[in-house]
Amino acid sequence: MDRDWEDQFRTWARPPGSAEQTKMENTESQIRAAIKASTALASHDIQVAAQGSYRNLTHVPRESDVDIRVVCRDVFFSDFQFVDSTARSDTAVRDRLRTRFGVSVATYTYDQFRDDVGAALVARFGPPPSVEPGDKAFGIRETRYFVDADVIAALQHRRFANDGTYNEGVEFITRKGKHIVNWPEQQYRNGVAKNQATGERFKAMVRTVKSLRNEMDDRKVPAAAPIPSFLIECLVWNVPNSKFNHGTYSEDVKEVLRFLYLASKPDGTCGEWHEESDLKWLFKGDKGWTRAQVNTFALAAWGYVGFTN
Repeated sequence: MDRDWEDQFRTWARPPGSAEQTKMENTESQIRAAIKASTALASHDIQVAAQGSYRNLTHVPRESDVDIRVVCRDVFFSDFQFVDSTARSDTAVRDRLRTRFGVSVATYTYDQFRDDVGAALVARFGPPPSVEPGDKAFGIRETRYFVDADVIAALQHRRFANDGTYNEGVEFITRKGKHIVNWPEQQYRNGVAKNQATGERFKAMVRTVKSLRNEMDDRKVPAAAPIPSFLIECLVWNVPNSKFNHGTYSEDVKEVLRFLYLASKPDGTCGEWHEESDLKWLFKGDKGWTRAQVNTFALAAWGYVGFTN
């Protein structure tokens, strides 16, 4: 019997059920309580917020974990590259710009902050293996009442413009010493706007394509392996609004895959795409994926479903 792909797509498009959602919310609540109870963090301006697919409502059953960021907002990393492109490599230029914008050296370091966050989590959830310090985040193990969680300790990141205004993101340092800058609030707002503009089909299609990719990976389709969840959300965000909200979900999936395949060809347009935040390149720079991998995945997904035209 032929598979009813329309029914499957509609099933995949739904967010996780209420029981799973309740466990996710319980996990977030307990993490917030852990940070609030910390005396070491009490004297700082701390923001605790959900992020990623959980916050964006684009998560699927395989990734029903919780991503939380704990941000110290009275200390920040400065980015002057859009004021002077030499600021990254020239210490004297950075010092001059810090003076110009009134930026002073912080006494509370990132390492101290991360250690304080870790201590707060251990006090609430228990020592390893309940809380495990990873390269990027503290991992909290799933229980009867909680789902797995990743907690990132980050400082505010300020990307300055020439007039002294700045875009606010978050920045953290991995245990291997790599600085990572993210823009979770911009990502969230852009996702909400895209969802509204597409008759709420954007997030439905993100969940659908994620689930399709996961099934392909489970069945050992090689093209699925290099395509992470975050990349799928960014790819679908770059699909024009006109490709959504057809009469059937099958037509939406077909148009999304067709567009991604054509845009990721060597002469395609995806080289100029941004992440969902619209503040980072999707393919330029140090990325864990390539346009060729996206092109191969889109074609493989098309064939897996059995689309013909």
